[in-house]
Amino acid sequence: MESEPGEGTTFSVFLPVAEEEFFTEDDTDDIIPGTGKILLMDDEPDLLRMAVRIMESLGYEVAAAENGEEAIEEYRRGRETAQPFAAVILDLTIKGGMGGAKTLEELKKIDPDVRALVSSGYSDKAVMSEYKERGFAGVLPKPYRIGKMSRVLAELLGEDQESKNDEKGN
Repeated sequence: MESEPGEGTTFSVFLPVAEEEFFTEDDTDDIIPGTGKILLMDDEPDLLRMAVRIMESLGYEVAAAENGEEAIEEYRRGRETAQPFAAVILDLTIKGGMGGAKTLEELKKIDPDVRALVSSGYSDKAVMSEYKERGFAGVLPKPYRIGKMSRVLAELLGEDQESKNDEKGN
């Protein structure tokens, strides 16, 4: 910190250089486009908008919800209008609202076959490592990365994609 009376203060921050490469793979490699309707729940508006844009760029139709109650209503509406969701992505922790685990419990009452991914930036949460025991089909860690997101969604929806191709004779 340097300060001169009447002229202001300058703060300098020096950070060490990483000794190893932070990203070990190019996240844009192996991007898998897809189709289908996805419901995404996250309580961080900027992150929600960014994730929606990523999924739309991959070819998905996306509906967004900021909490469990909104997600349940969106999911119910999709089934009632004969435009069901192929999958849901549920943020594990929602500040002041229903999180992903409880939301999935409620969605399973509507549709026992709902396919859900749990999402969180906290890897130490038991649900992230025990996702199958909690009813989730997979894990999508934060921060969202386009390559990882495309691969996880393709894996989750792969059966649908293969059957659509078989119906078309591909």
